[in-house]
Amino acid sequence: TLDLSQTGTSSVNVTSETEGAKNKINELIDTFNSIIEQVDEKTAYEIKDGTRGSMFGTSVSGLKKELLSLMIREVDTEGHIAYHAEATAPTLFPADAVIIAASQTPQANIVATATGLEVAKGGLVITDECGRTTIEGVFASGDVVTGAKTVVEAVAFSKRAAAAMEAYMAQG
Repeated sequence: TLDLSQTGTSSVNVTSETEGAKNKINELIDTFNSIIEQVDEKTAYEIKDGTRGSMFGTSVSGLKKELLSLMIREVDTEGHIAYHAEATAPTLFPADAVIIAASQTPQANIVATATGLEVAKGGLVITDECGRTTIEGVFASGDVVTGAKTVVEAVAFSKRAAAAMEAYMAQG
């Protein structure tokens, strides 16, 4: 509270300081553009030579996790969280199998780049009753195979596909 009634004559100047706000907005825009540039680079697919960015085909949630994994998370004394670029590259982990959860619709970039993967009209992946695709060792399940169905149907099909994957991996 500002009480000027007992100080005699007073003057108050109010000015609009917009330069600091403009600078912060420009910082935000620059940071956003940098992130978008990195996302475009990491998720790119070059049709001419088949090169792929390190996060090509990653789902939105996977992309968020991947981006956050490239950052250092800091929490200040007031509990504010800030992320800063990490100096080292992400670690790659060896795996016996990789399961991609794409989305509720066929992902054109996955389907189009998997040599030998047959698709039906509308881009749905062709499988047998257990989710085996036309590529040895590659399985598909859910809406990318059946189209939009009920959760119960998707889970039932996915259960058969998971059993078939387990059997396939057990064969070595």
